[in-house]
Amino acid sequence: IGRAEALVQEARDAGRQAVYLMHYPPLWADGTPYDRPGHDIVNNAELLDSLRRAPPHLVLHGHNHQCWRTDLVVPGGAVPVVNCGTTSAVSPLPDRTAGYFLYELEGGVLRSARRRMLLAEEEGWQDHPGDFAATA
Repeated sequence: IGRAEALVQEARDAGRQAVYLMHYPPLWADGTPYDRPGHDIVNNAELLDSLRRAPPHLVLHGHNHQCWRTDLVVPGGAVPVVNCGTTSAVSPLPDRTAGYFLYELEGGVLRSARRRMLLAEEEGWQDHPGDFAATA
């Protein structure tokens, strides 16, 4: 965690975008710390403290097969935390079906986050109706 924090701070100091990629979510969809026993980050409180000290521009994670967007409140703003959902399970539910994201970051701000999803094979790929770039 300490090394990741230093890398994020180094990137920010150099004017570069910093994106965290992780498997387990640090937060639930409602913004509370993710705490599902055996399926969580053992030192999540330490990680969240680190993210608040040296906030990346975006946190991307998976594990839970439902896509969502929440925000981690940090001094001076918030960091978008996005769960990509599943890439393989087809479902009639937009938040639980296969999909992927296209992100656009500019100047440390998430400008757009568009999710493409596969509702059913006969329907093909479609845009998700939600705005994942908007503050949660």
